[in-house]
Amino acid sequence: MKIERPQHEIWLQKPGELGIYQQIERAGRVCYKSENNTTNDSAKPFVDRMIQSEHYAMLEHGTVYLVCNHGELPFYTNNKFSRYHTIDGKDYLLMQPIHADFALLGTYKCDEFGNCWYKGTMRNFNVVMATAADTVIAECE
Repeated sequence: MKIERPQHEIWLQKPGELGIYQQIERAGRVCYKSENNTTNDSAKPFVDRMIQSEHYAMLEHGTVYLVCNHGELPFYTNNKFSRYHTIDGKDYLLMQPIHADFALLGTYKCDEFGNCWYKGTMRNFNVVMATAADTVIAECE
């Protein structure tokens, strides 16, 4: 067995629609172990194939930034899920995260102190949901 050291890398997204497609493609290609197949014009077809195949998880890696001139956002700011800030005459819209009262998780192993261990795809959303909820109910294998 080979032990891998945990590591992370922050990927900055390029501006514009192409930047969104390229960010999603990069995450998808890393997931599918096909990074060497990336070309200058492969992002949109790759994302279209993922959507057609209903592989929607990678779409979360593309961030859409809504930037407008000051005063153009009144429709979006009148709800409880978003807020905006004005910086240098531009309004930036921020969508608030969803907060959960309860989270039901599947874990590999738990102890009596509430520590949970995950394996495989259990790490995809369980860790995020455990931190976003007030009460966590974990089911162990």
